[in-house]
Amino acid sequence: MFEQLSINLNLIRKQIVTPSLVVRYFMWDLKSRTKIVIVYVQDLANPELVKAVKTRIKAISSDMAAPCRFYSRI
Repeated sequence: MFEQLSINLNLIRKQIVTPSLVVRYFMWDLKSRTKIVIVYVQDLANPELVKAVKTRIKAISSDMAAPCRFYSRI
């Protein structure tokens, strides 16, 4: 899974070449070491929206067994 994540991030970095590109990692489940990543352009992103997304990610419980579609709506 990590390989897919790093490949996707590299593809994003190749397409969006700016020092304003921000990549934030969150550890979702310490047991499985599942990572959640949010990527945004700091100059373009709404700071309140970024803050809300970070808050929601931190609120996700690792005990939840929701399908992946659930997390794409956050």
